[in-house]
Amino acid sequence: MKKKLLLILSFLLFSSFINIYAQKYRDVIENVAYYSEHNNLIITFDIVHQKSIKADFMDSYDILIEVITPNGKVKPESLNGDFLEVIPGSNKEIIWDIFADVNEIDITSIQLVAKYMGKIHLDWSEQQAIIAQEEKERQKRPTNATTIKSKGKIFTGKTLKFPSKKMTKKPSSQAKITIGFANIKKQIKEYVENKINTWQQKDEFESSADYRLRMNERPEKIRALTDLAIQHYKEIEIEKTDLSSFTLSQYDADRETFKITLNRLGSFVLKVPNLGDEARNFKKLKNTVSFTNPDLIVDLNNNKWIISHIEAVCAGTNKNYTYNINNKYKYDPVQDFDLEFKPIVIDADNQLVTEDKLEDAFDPDDIKWKKIKINKSHNKDAFAFLVGNKNYKHLKSVDYSYHDVHTMRNYLINALGFKRGNVIVVKDATQSDFNKYFGVANNHKGEIYNMIKHHKSDVYIFYAGHGAPGLKDGSTYFVPTDCEVNYLENQGYATDVFYNNLSKLPAKSITVVLDACFSGADIYKDISNVKIKIKNSSIKDPKILVFSSSSQDQVSCWYNAKQHGLFTYFFLKSLYKYQQLDSNKDGALTASEMFRFIADKSEGLPYYARRLHKLTQNPKLLGQATDRVILTYEK
Repeated sequence: MKKKLLLILSFLLFSSFINIYAQKYRDVIENVAYYSEHNNLIITFDIVHQKSIKADFMDSYDILIEVITPNGKVKPESLNGDFLEVIPGSNKEIIWDIFADVNEIDITSIQLVAKYMGKIHLDWSEQQAIIAQEEKERQKRPTNATTIKSKGKIFTGKTLKFPSKKMTKKPSSQAKITIGFANIKKQIKEYVENKINTWQQKDEFESSADYRLRMNERPEKIRALTDLAIQHYKEIEIEKTDLSSFTLSQYDADRETFKITLNRLGSFVLKVPNLGDEARNFKKLKNTVSFTNPDLIVDLNNNKWIISHIEAVCAGTNKNYTYNINNKYKYDPVQDFDLEFKPIVIDADNQLVTEDKLEDAFDPDDIKWKKIKINKSHNKDAFAFLVGNKNYKHLKSVDYSYHDVHTMRNYLINALGFKRGNVIVVKDATQSDFNKYFGVANNHKGEIYNMIKHHKSDVYIFYAGHGAPGLKDGSTYFVPTDCEVNYLENQGYATDVFYNNLSKLPAKSITVVLDACFSGADIYKDISNVKIKIKNSSIKDPKILVFSSSSQDQVSCWYNAKQHGLFTYFFLKSLYKYQQLDSNKDGALTASEMFRFIADKSEGLPYYARRLHKLTQNPKLLGQATDRVILTYEK
């Protein structure tokens, strides 16, 4: 009897375990397809509907991805799209930014697992809107998307195989798929860092005075090595390119151009005059056309080389043609390639002082985002819009704005739990960009309005760049990169419009962080700031909270040693020191707790502004919601 009872109990426990496992990992993925775009691998798929008693509740899944290569497994980290809390529907899409994770890769197969995460509440009307949108997006799917025929379903233990037609030209037993270029930025970064770290080592017989003198040449050395690295990898890319293999588009008679696509380097537009039969013969005698003397520039945003110059000869007509984009490539080696070097060691007064720059001795803390403990509660509906204006057409550059927005983005994702796809970065925003995202004076429905989930999304906005008051009206303006400041009232973006439009956003909360001064001190030449009567923008909406880097009549300083705006650095540092600044130890860091640290006159921003620049800079916290929780963590 006891044995029988034990058998029954064992069976019930085993059945429960099987049910739990079946609930956790479900066989629901269908119609998988993939295609590559630039350096992204894009996987589309459907999740079949599960019948539910309540129409306003839907199953949700986390999609787990494991990539198999000839050298082992790779776990993708740089993902966007539908992989967290995904509900049933068609045309789901996961985008993997491959070279953000690896230098180069050969993919043999991929495993997808749908992990059941429970039911979420979703109104029937919202479900229908999502289904309609996904069906609309399905129509945009590229024709080169390859459908995976794996009997419709992929789940744990089953492997998605890449078909042979997507392999390299000579597939081996370990078939490969080649995607885009190697990580150009990483190649150049590693080359320059290794060379500089070797070059800056102090020789045994080198005096401290000579060493210090040599180290003063480091900026020029960095630029020279970066130029050398770009030239080196550019030549390698040109060698790999078969200039005899190209396609020719239909002739554009209005512009007198052909679009020519080389097999590896993409497309360019070649001017061929439509005189007599010249253009017609160029196409007819295409096989006699050859290309020489190519030159390239690197597009870091899209990790690809772009043709900047090439010469064409049509032997059949004995005509020569030249393509030239007439664009000098400008870059900042340290900022654009995220260069990091070992510290310089200087023998001063018989003592070894380790420093990147002397200012580092004032504040030895490091705020790199990788040291932050990830907040496990995902802020899944929050959106962030980060604007970094560095390169101005008519004004001096804001050197560290790119670094500011990149570090801020990493903090939002890794410390505040934002989805990668919900953090939008805009570099060198023009007036049209401001209008596009934030709306205009008579229409607040810009891109932000369309992107957020109404009454569900927390919105974060960060701006690093120039600000200024208008000479005529005294109102404050963001300065777009294409703005001429003498026409600021016409070409700038008014902060009054900015705050008024934000107040009309149906957001749960709005937090604004501004690292910009609006005094005009760095903008206007030969004009006394005392004569400009600056009008303050009022913050009336209780859902808007603003961290501002300085008072209206002050300048906002840089922290050169950290390569950040001084205010941005202390704002990020307040996130970095979240546990220390959480005064009541409730597991939540509030805006007021952060601001007390940022504005501390002995340890915070005001002290460092005086110490480093001999200037007064007092940050401001504006708005009613000063007790707003910015970051939560597990105690």
